[in-house]
Amino acid sequence: MSDIFGPIFVASQLEQAVVDIHEQWMETYIAELVLQIGWTGPDIPTPRSWVRRNHAEHFTRDQLPQMVVVSPGLAAPPVKDGRGVYRATWMIGVATIASAKDEQTTQDLAKFYAACSRALMIQHQSLGGIASNMIWMDESYDDIPSEEETSNVIAAGVNYFRIEVEGVADWRGGPRIPFNPPPPPDPINQPGSQDPIADTVSVTLQQEES
Repeated sequence: MSDIFGPIFVASQLEQAVVDIHEQWMETYIAELVLQIGWTGPDIPTPRSWVRRNHAEHFTRDQLPQMVVVSPGLAAPPVKDGRGVYRATWMIGVATIASAKDEQTTQDLAKFYAACSRALMIQHQSLGGIASNMIWMDESYDDIPSEEETSNVIAAGVNYFRIEVEGVADWRGGPRIPFNPPPPPDPINQPGSQDPIADTVSVTLQQEES
């Protein structure tokens, strides 16, 4: 990067990359798994909504099945390489919330969606180029209590991944302007997009004794 700040990575970029890869491929993986296992249950739609949250606790029934990308934070301390550039590993949960006419079908749907999401993620580990490494950590299936008076039950199939991103921040970057307080940012160009250019330069030469 030409910017003196270097890269500044935002966790929501990773969350959105997970959503994007599912929006692009989920329908394909659903169709493939239907063929592989000979699914004879109800038709399996792609998720109707895709959301990003810190906790998968809320959902809208009329938007089911719903996929929720959960990002609680880092999975391990960041690591700085020899160039001063940090890489970081986030813990990401991908939950698909589903509902059907009975408990068994609902559980089957949750596990079906979890299998699709698992295969999709581990076969597209770069998430379109944003991630440098991915580890599948766990898979779970949870019943979700509902306060509504209905015979339908709700369940979620959840996969957990550790996803590594390089170039999160550069220890060497940032402006080096010796002013306190610093000057206001350039209203036209990106602030700090280049170091200030000196008008004059003084050079002093000193011969070393041999």
